[in-house]
Amino acid sequence: MLIHNYKPKVIIDYERVAYVEEITNVRITFDMKISASYELENFLNGDYQSFYILPSGLNVLEVKFDSILPSHIRNIVESYSFNQGSFSKYYYGRKILDSYMR
Repeated sequence: MLIHNYKPKVIIDYERVAYVEEITNVRITFDMKISASYELENFLNGDYQSFYILPSGLNVLEVKFDSILPSHIRNIVESYSFNQGSFSKYYYGRKILDSYMR
């Protein structure tokens, strides 16, 4: 970071609930209330204006596993109509902030 003079550009803030199934090392996380802010100077005191990245009630579910996803977990995930895809909190944070700053 020092060599290339990299500096923070955006604050990404969210609430996370995480679960771990230790036998097979399945990790499931729910990221909620994902927001972004350009007010870096207020990062440590938490007093910054932020904008939500996703519509209210929409959250990010992530399921990670090493080699095999146990069938009981796969069945639960498949029984709901989730939209599957990749999601970058940083990318969408920058995108939403840019739309507000125009």
